[in-house]
Amino acid sequence: AMAAQLPFHDEAISQMQRMARGYMAQLVQQGIARGDLAADLDVDVATAVVSGVLREVGSLVLARLQINQEELPAVALSRFDSPEVERLFDDLIRVLEHGLGRKDM
Repeated sequence: AMAAQLPFHDEAISQMQRMARGYMAQLVQQGIARGDLAADLDVDVATAVVSGVLREVGSLVLARLQINQEELPAVALSRFDSPEVERLFDDLIRVLEHGLGRKDM
């Protein structure tokens, strides 16, 4: 709540989002260069997809742990070290690697 009252709050958030997208784009480019990702992958599309997924998964983690945005700054990081969060990220990696199709396909 207090952060929203800070001067230039929106500009600061926009700058952080641009920096995060730039960093994600670098990771995608490195993955392509190493051969870990498809050579014909559109870096902008991949960056948008992964950034969006991570943003939404972050919200899902908070919901599953019943943490609201206001209390987030005071939450101990150890709260996120749980089997439930680990399963959630395992599922995320599986979807990113294999898509939404059945396992036997």
